[in-house]
Amino acid sequence: MNKALKNTLVQLSQDQLIHVIEKAHGSNKICQTIIEQSIAAYNPKELYKLTNKAITGIKNGTRFIGYRESYEFAEKLDYINEGIEELVPQAPDLAIKLCQRMIEIDGSICERVDDSSGFLSDFYITTYSLLDRAFVAAKSDALLVGNYLYEVYSHDDYGLRGYILENAKKSLRAGADNVLENLLASQPLADYENLNALKTIADARGDVDAYIGLVKQDEQRIGRPLSGQSICEIAKRLNAAFRSEEAICWLDKIDQDSHHYSQKIQLLVEAYLLEGNETKARELLWERFERHLHADDYLAYLKRATGIEQEVAQSKAIELAKECASLDSTLAFLENIQAWDEVEAIIINHAKANTLNNGGYSLYRKLSTSLAHQGKDLSAVLLRRALVDNVLFKAQSRYYHYAASDLKKAHDFSKAVTDWKGFATHQSFIQTLQTQHARKYAFWSKVGDHADSLEK
Repeated sequence: MNKALKNTLVQLSQDQLIHVIEKAHGSNKICQTIIEQSIAAYNPKELYKLTNKAITGIKNGTRFIGYRESYEFAEKLDYINEGIEELVPQAPDLAIKLCQRMIEIDGSICERVDDSSGFLSDFYITTYSLLDRAFVAAKSDALLVGNYLYEVYSHDDYGLRGYILENAKKSLRAGADNVLENLLASQPLADYENLNALKTIADARGDVDAYIGLVKQDEQRIGRPLSGQSICEIAKRLNAAFRSEEAICWLDKIDQDSHHYSQKIQLLVEAYLLEGNETKARELLWERFERHLHADDYLAYLKRATGIEQEVAQSKAIELAKECASLDSTLAFLENIQAWDEVEAIIINHAKANTLNNGGYSLYRKLSTSLAHQGKDLSAVLLRRALVDNVLFKAQSRYYHYAASDLKKAHDFSKAVTDWKGFATHQSFIQTLQTQHARKYAFWSKVGDHADSLEK
């Protein structure tokens, strides 16, 4: 809420505020839920009743929720979690009841909801995290918590409950870890379920060696070499435990052509920085930069480089960008490092060669606006023209409204151009468009009232 609106509300009388709230409450169901929940937050028992009622509504629902309706359904679930979150510090016992009730009905929800977008797992991960906080806030008995976590984790029919342990580490650290470990020993689950649970327990305890041992067990179980991802997970934990030398040894096992190469480099950089080896960290950042042309790596390298090294790096980086086969990657990188002169020169050269029409819509629009702000108005215009040309030559009528907007932006930016460098003026460009695409009536109707002004 902005300050002016807040000041206005402060000056309203009680009756006026009630009138505003009543009007908002009656506007739609979302506002109604937000207002009722916000008011109930000042009374834990009322908030519990309200949230519990919402859960009952979800539980009793029988109609299938299709993909188009899933967003609205996800909002209802999110409001339930928001209500629970308000209760955690005030009445953790009530929050526990609500979380457990939501977990009880996960099966019936999964059976009647299209979860193509994956919102249910996101929702339940939040619920598990709230339950963990509530267990700790309520100082729940470790035996009861450990038994509950085992019971939920061991009955994962819909692929949601497998997330509960990794989101219950506070409770595990509070004593439930021993209870859960004993249950896994006396009532073992499938090998992979047991190992994953034991890895989570090791993480909760901060026992890196136990985690490594379990990863090796997993490797033996499936009978294949340790994956790059598993090695990265080990190295991540070793770095966190300040055992950087061991992390480096593990990471060196990952091949340069691995899919996990980028993650490997990041973890190696962290490890060498822990070792105090800035030089090696810089070398690795530059190695990955040369391979992927990511601005983040380049900028991280510069932060750790000397003045002379920075100058050399800047020159090399620009040359590497120019040599890149992807024009979009080149422009995106140069924009990120704010090398505006180089960006302008590249755009002008490609415009002359008519090689800008590759359809980099979002990049070109954002870059065009940035160039205009930097006073590079000609290149800003040329990018917008390329977008217009691309849509019209392909006759992509569904994008005509975007093309009309780009034409208007080209017109706006053209007002500041003083040297067209051999390119057509905006008026000439419009005339050419009207000649070449005279029959594209749908486009010109989108341009509409702006048509006359665009020619001026």
